[in-house]
Amino acid sequence: MSEWLTIGQLIDQLKPNEIATDEKEEYTVSWKYGLTFVDEDKDTFKDIIPLYKERKWRIIPQYVSLEEAMKALKEGKVVTLYTTYTTHSFSTENYFRDFVEKSITIAEFVSGKWTIEK
Repeated sequence: MSEWLTIGQLIDQLKPNEIATDEKEEYTVSWKYGLTFVDEDKDTFKDIIPLYKERKWRIIPQYVSLEEAMKALKEGKVVTLYTTYTTHSFSTENYFRDFVEKSITIAEFVSGKWTIEK
């Protein structure tokens, strides 16, 4: 999963079509013509209030299918596999060697969640 960020770091790193959540998962934030905060009741806010400054935030990964991850890997991109207990990044087409060296099971490889690093 992604790291915890301050509100300032979040503003710098959040890209269009990405969503972040606070540490208590009470608010989500997205970027569309500026930051938009949404609370548990689906109320929308544009202002940064002191509460937001006190919280830590993380950008929610945009997961892709195994097929999309393998295609990206062949294009020379770095992909990351998230399993129940670990995270593994792959950067070469020779991922099978890494797969064996990191002792990833076939079930983890197939059912894990994948992201393509930007």
